[in-house]
Order: sequence, then structure tokens, then C-alpha cells
Amino acid sequence: MALHVIELLDNSQPERGDVLETFPRIMAFLTGTDGLQVYVGEKKQSFTGATFKTYAITRMCDIEWSKQLIPVYISLFNDMVLEEKELEVIVNKIFK
Repeated sequence: MALHVIELLDNSQPERGDVLETFPRIMAFLTGTDGLQVYVGEKKQSFTGATFKTYAITRMCDIEWSKQLIPVYISLFNDMVLEEKELEVIVNKIFK
């Protein structure tokens, strides 16, 4: 589900900003899990919940953000507990 949210954003669908509201809840749920099996492209990868959260945040920050949704992105990240590395990636994206 988290990767689906990122794919919607990556495919330039800013009208789907409402989907972003689910992202912090998904990440909070997944952070406490181990042994996630996720297809990244065509390759299956294993993540812990915490490493997947870092991967998802980095992936989200790698895509082009719609200017009209920047406040929404900032708000959703504000609703998440972030590690220092994740916060650094987000701050770099915002001030780029």
C-alpha cells in the first residue's frame, strides 16, 4: 500500500493528495513489523518495518513534488516519528 501511494505520486497524479493522508498510518503500522517482503520493480526484497519506512521516505523524496502539495507533504511528515536520517532527506528535499 505504501509503495502504491508513492507510485501514484510518481505518476504525476497530484489530484490524489487525499491518498497521502494514509501514508503516516501505514508507516506507523509497518514500522513495528519484521520480515516484510516487497517487490521493488521486479525484484523481491526483504525489509524490517523501520528500514522499509526509510526506503519509502527516500523514494518519496526522490520524485518530483507538485508545488501545490508541498504543504500536504510537510504535514504528513509532521505526523510521523522520524529518524535523523529520514528527517535529513526530507529537509534536503524541501529546501532543494
